[in-house]
Formats: sequence, structure tokens, C-alpha cells
Amino acid sequence: MHHPHNEHWSRHLRLTGVAIILIGLMVAAWLAFTAPNDDSAQAIAAATNQRLYEFNLERIGGKAAVYAARFNEFLDSLWHGRRLGGTVAVLSTLLGWLCITIGRALGEPHDHP
Repeated sequence: MHHPHNEHWSRHLRLTGVAIILIGLMVAAWLAFTAPNDDSAQAIAAATNQRLYEFNLERIGGKAAVYAARFNEFLDSLWHGRRLGGTVAVLSTLLGWLCITIGRALGEPHDHP
């Protein structure tokens, strides 16, 4: 038996998913275009400091500590500057897709024995 209540939630979730994707992509584009560029002199200084940091870290904790630090820095970089736009785009697309998928599942008629 198909419930009209499920159809209401199905449609609502699908529209919400589309809205999340559209708004998320607009915000992501805005973030990508308005984020400041990295200053090349700062980037060179940071790379030099990074090599020294990784050398010392490897001496203390080994290669695993260096790889863990690199992964942590990568995750941290996703929340700053132009990369934040990409992060917002991916997360909003995934969340919107999830809403659409759940909405479709709710809207499908289910056969009960």
C-alpha cells in the first residue's frame, strides 16, 4: 500500500537535495573566486620550514609520523582558502545526493505480502 504521507516526504527530500546541491555549488564558486591567493614568498618560506619540520619529525617519530603529519595538514588545508570552495562543493553534492536517494526510496511503492 502506497502512503500519501511518504510521497509528501519523498518529494520534499528530493527538492531539498536539489536545493542543497545548487546552493552549495553557488557558495563553493563564491568561495573559490573570493579566496585570497597564496603569496609566493610565503609559500617558499613555508616549504623550507616544512622540510626542516619533517626532517626533525622523522628523526623523532619515524616515517609513519611524517606521513601522519602530512595527512593531517592535507585535511587542514581543505578548510582554508580556495580549497574550501572545493570542500563545500563535494560535501553539498554528497548531502544533496543522499537526500535525493532517500526521497526516491520513500516514494517507491513497497510490496507487502
